[in-house]
Amino acid sequence: MEIVYYPHAIIASTVLANPITVLSDVEPSHNFQDLTEFAAGQVGPQFTGTHMASPDNRFSTPQLKDILDACLAGDYGIARDLSTTIADIEYKAGDKFGARVADITAAHLRMRMQANAMLSWESLSARQGALAEIRCRIVATFNSATGNDPLMATSAVALSATSAVQQLYTLGPVRLNGTVMEGVQDAQLDNNIDYEECAGDGDAFLSYVGIANYRPVFTFHSRNLLYLDTYGERGTALSSWYWWLKKKVASGINVADATVEHILFSATTGTIKARRIQAGGKPMAEVTVDLTQSAQNVAAFTFDTTSDVDFVSP
Repeated sequence: MEIVYYPHAIIASTVLANPITVLSDVEPSHNFQDLTEFAAGQVGPQFTGTHMASPDNRFSTPQLKDILDACLAGDYGIARDLSTTIADIEYKAGDKFGARVADITAAHLRMRMQANAMLSWESLSARQGALAEIRCRIVATFNSATGNDPLMATSAVALSATSAVQQLYTLGPVRLNGTVMEGVQDAQLDNNIDYEECAGDGDAFLSYVGIANYRPVFTFHSRNLLYLDTYGERGTALSSWYWWLKKKVASGINVADATVEHILFSATTGTIKARRIQAGGKPMAEVTVDLTQSAQNVAAFTFDTTSDVDFVSP
């Protein structure tokens, strides 16, 4: 083994304010639809190939603000068009008998989607005593204007992104219908996105990608089991939902609540359901909020990445 690689960054310079340089996982994939054919009576295949490919990159990061800010300018706050920018996934080469090859050395690996992709965030989760993370997908189509394949790998390149850790968040309070929830241990917002992915005319790759629909559901677990009584056996109409994520501070714990550097999610319509009490030595109430649009063509929820943490208002 002469070389190994490490995830370095995801870059979309005209859309993302900063490269995504804190990555919990990253998985660029060609997603081949394999073709295998057997001659009559034969035990083994005599033809192999590929019907088509649907390249994408799924990744998780605690760098929430950059992802959310990019998608805020897109449709319903959950997706952003990358067809006017280059999206790169960079891998840093390891240095045999050392640590890492220098960034400026042409020894690294790059996976590129060139003006042909869409970014979406699929879920966001946080729990007590841990960092919040956002789960994302970049999916690419064939760009007939450039003639380039959707996801291209190039070796022996220099790295362009500068490593940094700058945006970290953790679980913050939840408020439902004017009441601050007690004993929240974890929370997650799932967009439950259904993608529209199309190819035709014998295309080798996707020629269209978009969002067919989404069904956002917010779930939290609390040590306060009384919420099963609060929200009843049939569910309760939502009038207001607020969920904060608190920003971490270097050499400390959290940024002060009054500082407008935290993240706030909010909505006004939906259904609250106290679904069950989780089994185990530390039983917890599982509560969900099925979010709905308050009007036609309006996002089911909104968010602000420059919020304070205020238990009383908004």
